[in-house]
Amino acid sequence: MKSTILFWISLCQTLLVSGQEDDSSLGPAAEFYLYDLHSLPCILMKINATIAIELKRTANKKYTVEVPRFAEVKGKCGSGSDSQILITWSTSYQLTWHFQKSHVSDAWYVDSIILSYNTAEKVFNDVERGGGEVQEIRSPDSFTLWLTPIGQAYSCGITQEIKLLDTKKQRRVTITLKQIKIQPFAAMTRRQYGDAFVCPEEAGRRDETVPIAVGSTLAIVVLLTVSGYAGYRYFKVKKIEYDTME
Repeated sequence: MKSTILFWISLCQTLLVSGQEDDSSLGPAAEFYLYDLHSLPCILMKINATIAIELKRTANKKYTVEVPRFAEVKGKCGSGSDSQILITWSTSYQLTWHFQKSHVSDAWYVDSIILSYNTAEKVFNDVERGGGEVQEIRSPDSFTLWLTPIGQAYSCGITQEIKLLDTKKQRRVTITLKQIKIQPFAAMTRRQYGDAFVCPEEAGRRDETVPIAVGSTLAIVVLLTVSGYAGYRYFKVKKIEYDTME
């Protein structure tokens, strides 16, 4: 009976832990805001981003850079159909996001991402020829990312990776994003984040929590039933032994 109870306790623990993403290693996401001429925000962005630069001539060795929380922000709010935010740090790196409104649906999307960096940065001294040059690596021309209904903020707690490649295919960049929340065209959402448009990956994971919760509840009920029955049997046997002694 004791081994049966331990089995159900183990089952409960397994059901309760599965499906949870461990974010304990993540620091707070960086927040970036672009303001218009009236000092009102037109783009709101919250991300935890790491950039890995791979150079072909160094056998694809990776040089990793984290986008800091306190970076310089500039850009253009646009005429209403497109907008752009440029995030600059360490005087050597610039990450540019360009947003576009769809012409066929009531939605917005990211239509280009560009990473620029200066080869004079110390980490590249031994591997980049022509130190002091600015290298630019951009997304493909047919880039359409995170198609989101107008008036809503794209939101995703699942890690995503974006691949960039320079035209000569000598440099490859992987942008790893976590804790994503982005709202361009904020004039349409009263200068704040609109309702969250959750990425499909996270929405699917949330759907999975329903059977997990039901299974956990069922396991707990079974555990209580088994424990109660065990207690009942224990006291019943004791009572029979006591009656026999009398």
